[in-house]
Amino acid sequence: MDTMKQDVRFGLRQVRRTPMVSLFIVATLAVGIGATAAIFSAVDTMLLRPIYTNEHQLVTLNGAFLNRGDDWSVSLPNAADWASRSHSVSGLAWYQLGKPDAAAPELETAVRLQPSDVIAHTWLGYAYVSQSRYEMAAAEFEAACKLDPNNIDAWYSLGQSYLEIGKDKTRQLLTLSPDGGRAWQLAGEQFELQGDRKRALEEFQQASARRPDIAELRAKVKEMGGEVATTPSATSAESSREDELYAQAHDAEQKSRAAFERVLSIAPDSYRAHQIMASTFVMQQQYDKAETEYRKVLETSSIDKTARFNLADALIKQNKADDANKLLRILNVEENGNDLRSKVVYNQAVILTQQKKLEESIEAYKETLRLNPGDQEARENLQKALLELKKKNPPKKQEEKKKQEQKQQPKPKISPRDAQQQLKLLEQKEKQVQERLQKNSRTGNALPKDW
Repeated sequence: MDTMKQDVRFGLRQVRRTPMVSLFIVATLAVGIGATAAIFSAVDTMLLRPIYTNEHQLVTLNGAFLNRGDDWSVSLPNAADWASRSHSVSGLAWYQLGKPDAAAPELETAVRLQPSDVIAHTWLGYAYVSQSRYEMAAAEFEAACKLDPNNIDAWYSLGQSYLEIGKDKTRQLLTLSPDGGRAWQLAGEQFELQGDRKRALEEFQQASARRPDIAELRAKVKEMGGEVATTPSATSAESSREDELYAQAHDAEQKSRAAFERVLSIAPDSYRAHQIMASTFVMQQQYDKAETEYRKVLETSSIDKTARFNLADALIKQNKADDANKLLRILNVEENGNDLRSKVVYNQAVILTQQKKLEESIEAYKETLRLNPGDQEARENLQKALLELKKKNPPKKQEEKKKQEQKQQPKPKISPRDAQQQLKLLEQKEKQVQERLQKNSRTGNALPKDW
């Protein structure tokens, strides 16, 4: 400590003796340290650190003339306008990458900032559909249709959303009262749409027998020439909830039909119109006509994955498994989103089941459930396939098969090192036996038995 104090005092005396030299040295050090810090900061900013923190969000902007395909550079005013819609661009990018959960918040922000942006409303609706939030999707598509009344994509998607809402209400109705009058009424309406009046009348009569208090049912049965139940029943709380769900399902169905009719009136020969016609033929179980319509859709929009999936589904219904499998394999490779991919894998499992390839179909059903754990049909079909496989291969046969496989398996090879060690052990054992024999021969004792 004393030495340090002496050094400090000596340094201060030297500075006092030669102030100019000391000032020059301090200034040189300051300039050197400052220049080094400045150079390091510049190198760190320009070379070591990324220029933009979210590089995955960088895009290149180009323009193109419609139906010509030639690109042109974007003007600064257009670039500024597009930059103001950055949330829409980010949302679209996330959606195209198969990540609707990331796309939805960006598109919600875009809609909030620009409520008149038709594209933002439409793509936000698509994101909600991917999340199975159909009521919210319908609200966004309705907003897009009001802003652009001739937007056939928005009208078609609105119809599809209401269709899914109707299906959800129908599932709730069947869960609440699977043998109730409204459930039988829905079945009758489906047969009526398919043109099977006889089956439709039978279903309506069953519905009227369970719910004779429904006037419209009695009128329907009478109109179709059937016998009407005359004894009205008291309306219970369950019946009220049943009526409510039925009304909601019918309301969604009517709104869906109105949206589809709007598409047909705006563009009767568009690919969306062909999609609607194909869906109608599927409901009527005319799968050959549905196939024709889906092929027309793909002629206009070859990248439409939903149309390709629906075409494959129509081919499966016609027992054209090979053609359907080709489409499904392509979709399974291309599709990123779990929603459509789970349906693709499920249909592949159905084809494998039809071809009696039970082990492969079981793996496909398991993959479907990994992609969509809530798929009840896949779960039920998996159980059926497992039971069928168990019947086909009883436990005894499976054990025999395992034994045969074990016999067929080659015996493990011994390495040279292990062989040498075993040889040494045998030599040692032999040596011990020889020593015992010699000892016993000297003492005259017999060798003890080792069994």
